[in-house]
Amino acid sequence: MNNTLILDNTTIKTDSAGRYCLNDLHKAAGGEPNHQPAFFLRREETAELMVELSNSADSQSYQPVISNAGRYGGTYVCMELAYAYTMWL
Repeated sequence: MNNTLILDNTTIKTDSAGRYCLNDLHKAAGGEPNHQPAFFLRREETAELMVELSNSADSQSYQPVISNAGRYGGTYVCMELAYAYTMWL
């Protein structure tokens, strides 16, 4: 699935499951250190949302969050978490 999204001249990458790259969203939002995806993912509210998404029938076949290390890695999240991240910003 390829959902090309461009925000403020920044292309937001997606993975094969249609998850959005939080690192790209962070960059498009200005890249402030206190808005890093890691801080968002550590929040109690985010953890609760991830549990709910993991337990939903729609997401039984894939993980709502996946992180890939390395130069071309990143943290990819489902659309619901991408929305939650942008609202948190």
